[in-house]
Amino acid sequence: MVWRPPPSSLLKINFDRASFAAENKSGIEVVIKNHQGLVITSFSLSQQLSQAYLAVKVEALASTRVVEFALELSVDSVVLKGYYEFLMKALVEEGVSLLSYGLLIADVKVLSCSFFQLHYFHVKR
Repeated sequence: MVWRPPPSSLLKINFDRASFAAENKSGIEVVIKNHQGLVITSFSLSQQLSQAYLAVKVEALASTRVVEFALELSVDSVVLKGYYEFLMKALVEEGVSLLSYGLLIADVKVLSCSFFQLHYFHVKR
């Protein structure tokens, strides 16, 4: 897989989930890069999720936290890259999601109104 830069007016936010079954914990890893590939910031929430959730639920939670984090940094033009294709599709589809993590998707949709540009992309593993 080759890293492709975002347009110069956007930041690229990659996020992924981590599961620690032995410790019964889940985590979120986030990296924000500019168009030159320079890391602007990153964070990890590995110790803050107190149980091992299903991977797609952690990814949905990650998408919510990533959008919140970008807004906290006053970033309003981003490309959001995630690993679950149906989650990324759910984020752009209209209507209410009946999935078990549908409220997290709804949160992202509400927060996305605060962005000048917000693009969603699925990254194949």
